[in-house]
Amino acid sequence: RLCFELPSYALVAIDDASPARLSKGKVFRRARLMAAGAAVMAMATIGLGQAGTARAEGPAVTGPNLKLDVGGGFFADDGAGLARGIFTFPIGENFGGHIEGAAGYLDDDFAWGGGAMAFWRDPDVAMFGIFASHGEIDEDGTSRYGAAGSLFLDRFDIGGQVGYQSHEDGEDGAFGRLELGWYPTDDVRIYFGGDVNPVTDFGFAGIEFRPGFEALPGMTFFLDGQAGEDDHSGVLAGVRFYFGESTTLIDRHRRDDFTPIVALIKAPNLDYLTRKKGEGENEMMYEVI
Repeated sequence: RLCFELPSYALVAIDDASPARLSKGKVFRRARLMAAGAAVMAMATIGLGQAGTARAEGPAVTGPNLKLDVGGGFFADDGAGLARGIFTFPIGENFGGHIEGAAGYLDDDFAWGGGAMAFWRDPDVAMFGIFASHGEIDEDGTSRYGAAGSLFLDRFDIGGQVGYQSHEDGEDGAFGRLELGWYPTDDVRIYFGGDVNPVTDFGFAGIEFRPGFEALPGMTFFLDGQAGEDDHSGVLAGVRFYFGESTTLIDRHRRDDFTPIVALIKAPNLDYLTRKKGEGENEMMYEVI
């Protein structure tokens, strides 16, 4: 039987010359996922190892605290906006919990998300936890389940996430995220990193600044941008309010608040792509959430 194009199903090699090789892109993707996973495990090992020999100068969480932020910006040619809340609370001396919710609009579609995390943290050394999150735009949802870790090195920090991502369009598989942060002062954080997942890979960078107004000591301003595959780009800027015992930005990040885990438009980043059927078109168009 003759045919003029490859079938839609996978082929099986019948000789030594035929086996399919991984594309260069898949090799690089696998290497980045392995690097992110190794980084998270290294942070957990180093942090727990140092915690056994050094006493922290404070608990994992100083006390129940709340963070609220609102931002606006764009993705590609479309406007975007998001409101987010994060509640962090202590669980004994060395552990804490994190509950998060978000809601907004992207390209005239309602977006929402939620997530939870349990973690161990020594605010002078490191953090390690496990989390689950889910986000949706319209009826197109993405979920992530994984582990997160951070290593605190004076005014620098290294953070990562690794786990499994499921998407309603069938783009399921492993994901990895790595972020590097620097505090030039106690109230300024500059960060950059990358996210590797089955739908798209992208890089991101941003800054957060606490002006230290006496009337609003917990207010900060943030700016976040990203760019990646499939013409993926976006910018989000806004204002954030912290409610808790800590004062400086670096203390709020390491002793109270925690990095967002919900996959929606946010600070520090636009975490996922979702596929939506283009109006009047037969092809799938990508949109960031």
